[in-house]
Amino acid sequence: MVGCRTNESKIQATQDIDAISTNVAATMYAEVAIEEPTITPTMSGEISVDSDLFDVDITLPASLFSDDYMATFNADTYAAENGFKKAVVNEDGSITITVSKARHKEMLEEYAAQLNKTFNEMIGGEDTPYITGITSNSDFTSIIIDVNRVGYESAFDFSAFTIGIDSMFYQSIAGMDLHCEITIRNGNTKETISTVVYPDVIQQMQD
Repeated sequence: MVGCRTNESKIQATQDIDAISTNVAATMYAEVAIEEPTITPTMSGEISVDSDLFDVDITLPASLFSDDYMATFNADTYAAENGFKKAVVNEDGSITITVSKARHKEMLEEYAAQLNKTFNEMIGGEDTPYITGITSNSDFTSIIIDVNRVGYESAFDFSAFTIGIDSMFYQSIAGMDLHCEITIRNGNTKETISTVVYPDVIQQMQD
């Protein structure tokens, strides 16, 4: 296996991923600017993951980092503070980080734990009191959101969008193909209310 490399997996991100994924930024990418989300997201930039026998390279698009943040950015300090082997700023403003496979696995475990915490906070939360349960498979490709139907249908709900973006971010860091199917379900009857697939829905909104 020495010298072999997996196919580079290029994952589309959104301009608003730092806004929707506040917990992700706080966990792994400290000081990333947080902006208010827009209703219609657009795909801008991509996260790519390239793995060899010992290390994993992850390239983060420039859209994840604010100009103010980059004005004082120090690649060596950034790498040291986050447990990366190195960080390099590319000509297009993207940042490529190199991590050991052990650190990469740790990052995914940390993010998965943070995602589960976020999901739990959404259940009966201040902004989503109608959500009664959220269940997911291990790679966040299939998620069920149980809701109080009356409360859900009377709300301006962003939960599926938030969960879809956060889940795809996990998949991007993992180097997976991007896919997250979210089912909104009546928590009492288990009847499906709606189903949406990310990133398909984002691409459809752009067309």
